[in-house]
Amino acid sequence: MSVSPAEQTPAADAAATLREATFVRLRVHGSGAAVAAAGVVGRALRTLDVPFRIRATDAPDTVAHDDVVAVVGLSGADADLELDPNDAVSVVREL
Repeated sequence: MSVSPAEQTPAADAAATLREATFVRLRVHGSGAAVAAAGVVGRALRTLDVPFRIRATDAPDTVAHDDVVAVVGLSGADADLELDPNDAVSVVREL
């Protein structure tokens, strides 16, 4: 399952949302590309002191109202951001 171009969050918008988050929950497809992309985004969030959690699962997570939910490599998920694994570097550059 990948994110179609029409559903992807543009890099600048995704970066702004992630930068302002109080906590980010990254749900990740189990593919190597998606897991690696989530790691790149997580490393950037750590640099910005934005707390985060990464889970390789399709299942929804319990979310607080102030959390940002981002999915990597998943489509049709209930999330604030849908990121394609190939765009992780573009998002990090915007951070």
